[in-house]
Amino acid sequence: MPSHTVLARLTSLLVLMLFAACGQAEPAEGSAAGDDETSAATRLERPVGHLKGPVPGIPDPGDSDEKLDGLFMQLSYSFGNLYKIWYFFTPAGYVYLNNIPPGGLEFFDFAKAAQEEPDNVGSYVVQGEKLIITKADGEVDELEFGHDQDDPENLEIDGLFASKADKFEPGETFEGTYQGGASVGGGAVMSTQTYEFSKDGTYKWSAIGTVSMTTSESHVSAGSTGEAQGTYKVIGEGNTIELTPAGGETVRYTLFPFENLDGEIELVINGGFYGPLEPAAESSE
Repeated sequence: MPSHTVLARLTSLLVLMLFAACGQAEPAEGSAAGDDETSAATRLERPVGHLKGPVPGIPDPGDSDEKLDGLFMQLSYSFGNLYKIWYFFTPAGYVYLNNIPPGGLEFFDFAKAAQEEPDNVGSYVVQGEKLIITKADGEVDELEFGHDQDDPENLEIDGLFASKADKFEPGETFEGTYQGGASVGGGAVMSTQTYEFSKDGTYKWSAIGTVSMTTSESHVSAGSTGEAQGTYKVIGEGNTIELTPAGGETVRYTLFPFENLDGEIELVINGGFYGPLEPAAESSE
């Protein structure tokens, strides 16, 4: 394949990565930019699956020994790579697994997921030391289950520790600059994203992406950038952030704080981990 064709495809992938990273998710329903009249009740109206009742496309939950609630993360190492596994449970008996729910936990649409990702959504029951998940595609997973001895808020699922995601206070604001990145193709396509949050409820976002390819005949590369600024708000029960870019539409992301091994608090935004940046050192003359 000609090198320029490969580069064009890599560049298209980079644009898609930046587009997704920029927060071009579905606009928050009923909360377009400048819509200050949206009531809290409307904004926090939850789709089916969060409260007791049937969900189209998903088997009804059976009798369960306990009801689970919240987002849980597992870390798994395989062939030198770190993988994240997610479980989002509701007390109504439904679960979304493998991926992090986009767009905020309280607003996750189980019925829509049943149509689009039937292998990642279903109902669950806890029976003794077993967690039984019946997916929308009919597959049934029977997993070992228990609570962590040191902190019962956390779980043990299928032999792996599952930590429960923490929350912010609704309406809480924070100060700091956070950066994260992603790469595909062994680093052929890379993007770095930076969020700068201020206590006054404003934010700035920027992204830099690069694509590169080396052949026996040449080395070609290309880059792309993006930026936005506006206001933010933590809503719901503290695991949803709304970003309203200036002149744009409000979007929602799933959000939670995560303490890393160095004791630093990272922000997890729609599954991406953003570490705090140290303040730039003053230059000495």
